[in-house]
Amino acid sequence: MLLLRQLTGYCAEGLVIGFAVVILWKVLTGTISLDGLLDSSDGGKRSSSPVRMQFLLFTLVAAGQYLVAAWKNPTTDSLPPVPQQVLAMVAGSQAIYLGGKALSTYLPLLRKPN
Repeated sequence: MLLLRQLTGYCAEGLVIGFAVVILWKVLTGTISLDGLLDSSDGGKRSSSPVRMQFLLFTLVAAGQYLVAAWKNPTTDSLPPVPQQVLAMVAGSQAIYLGGKALSTYLPLLRKPN
C-alpha cells in the first residue's frame, strides 16, 4: 500500500509539472497571449493598471505561501488548511482590486454633468 501511495504522489507531481511545462511552452511560443494582461482600457485607451499588478502579485505570493505550507506537511492525508494571513492577504487584495474597478467605472459617470 505504501508503494501505491508513493506512486500516486509521483504521478500527481508529474501531472502538475507537465501542465506547468505545457502552459509555459504555450506562453513562450505565443499561443497563449499575455498582451494586455496588466492593462486596463478606459474609453478605448489602454493604460497600465497598478490595481491589476498588485492583484497578480498578491495572488502569486499567496499561492506560493500555500504551496510552502503543503510542502512542509507532506505526510497528512489531506491538504493543509489555508493560513489566516494568506486568506486575509487575498481578501484584502481582492477588495483593493474591486474598489479600483468600481472607482474607474463609476467615478467618470458621477463627474458627467446631466
